[in-house]
Amino acid sequence: MYHCSECQKDIDTCPKCKQPVKDYTATLLYQISGVILFVALIFFALEIKVREETDSAMRPFKVTQEIAAKKAKVKAATLPKPPKEPKEEKAAKAKDEGEKEEDKKEKKEDKIEGKDADFRIGRWGLSKQKIEEEEKAEKLDRTNPYSLEYFAKVGDCAGITRYHLSSNRLTGGDYIVFGDRIKNLEELRLSTPLKAGEECSSTIQNDFSLYPFPRNPGLSEIDKIDQFFFGAYVSLTALYGMPSMTSLGSLENTLSRHEKVASVLAFDRMIRYEWSTKRTNIEFIFAANSGTPYFFIAYRDRKAGK
Repeated sequence: MYHCSECQKDIDTCPKCKQPVKDYTATLLYQISGVILFVALIFFALEIKVREETDSAMRPFKVTQEIAAKKAKVKAATLPKPPKEPKEEKAAKAKDEGEKEEDKKEKKEDKIEGKDADFRIGRWGLSKQKIEEEEKAEKLDRTNPYSLEYFAKVGDCAGITRYHLSSNRLTGGDYIVFGDRIKNLEELRLSTPLKAGEECSSTIQNDFSLYPFPRNPGLSEIDKIDQFFFGAYVSLTALYGMPSMTSLGSLENTLSRHEKVASVLAFDRMIRYEWSTKRTNIEFIFAANSGTPYFFIAYRDRKAGK
């Protein structure tokens, strides 16, 4: 079909030759329009599919958002506050709780082994029979109703362990370590002008007679003796804090460690330190007898001393 622009008519047959007339431009336009429509339908269908798949994938997230939004709208309920306790009841309750804590501590202190022991293997009041059963060190062959004595290591040194008894019950204990006569004693006396500390007691001299052995040859040089003295002091301080008493008084903080050790060894002097805990009094003595060092650590039941 052809549209004549002059006569404004559509003709499909030539009036002269009677042949069909075709408008190739119109045909082409119709074909292009058809292709465009087909492509548009395909894109429309694809868009619908993509939307459906997107909605399906986003559905769990939307549900979560809706739940969160609902929770945000819920108001927290105001719970009634408990009535305030009267001051008297509050104080009584605190007292009861304090007593319960004390009971727990007492139960814990009833243990008789390890770090909870008052001395070595036992608590104060432990029976003589129980001490003999538990102590594994070599017992000294000496009969004394008021003590039990054993050869035992104190640190790396050979020493004496002594249990004190009252009515066959443990009331105290001692660790004793003897060094050996120091070398160059006369030279040390000449080079040490100060006599620090107290005079060596007769009790210490008796221990030298009572226990002729063991002696520790390693503790015969002033440097080694100094190290042992300082090590024992530091260990006790770590456990019980600074001592409550020192026999050196004001000289404690003015003398060097070497001066203290040299004075004790050169002039057979004695230095004492004391500590106290809730249950125990502790005493540490560093002394010398005829140039031989002596270390003594004593533990005593505070109740038994009253």
